[in-house]
Amino acid sequence: MSIEESELARSSCSDESDDLLRGDKRYPFYTVLFFVCLVMLLLMPEQVEVMSDEGWYLQPALGPLIGLVTMLLFSFVQICGALLRLVRISPSVWLEYIYEVVSESRVAIITSILFYVFLQSIDKIGFFLSTFLLITTLIFLTRLLNRFWLLMAFMATVLIMLIFRVAIGLWMDDVWLYELLPNAVADFCNMYL
Repeated sequence: MSIEESELARSSCSDESDDLLRGDKRYPFYTVLFFVCLVMLLLMPEQVEVMSDEGWYLQPALGPLIGLVTMLLFSFVQICGALLRLVRISPSVWLEYIYEVVSESRVAIITSILFYVFLQSIDKIGFFLSTFLLITTLIFLTRLLNRFWLLMAFMATVLIMLIFRVAIGLWMDDVWLYELLPNAVADFCNMYL
């Protein structure tokens, strides 16, 4: 291989890596979407009850099934198209690309983790406290946490609680923390907080 051919190969690889690093940042989204849809499809038989007396078109799983299969197929097509173009790129460029994508998505990643913690804490400390802690943490991460925004977080939490727990009547399991209170107070807290 001559020097010119090796330089040409190196420049084409460099061009591809530059395209990867400056190119479309949607491929991690399609990858995550593919695996989330796949897991949800696998868990669907356990989560949705099949109603035998209704027609197949009235089954509760039909809508989500069509949506999940559609998203799964389109994300699979996007992933395959990207992999066909990106197979020849070196591992160091891949690591740099992954680092850059994670760096750009850190707010979404942190917010997703906080929302997961919020959902897991509802049955332990209650809807009101979980919502207040989520909103306060998000305000803290934006560096706006002062008395005014703490008051706004409290008012937003009260409003959310009034909408979901009182007006809509969203039912939730009994909260572990409220079991430590006297029965009358625990019943009130489990009903409204």
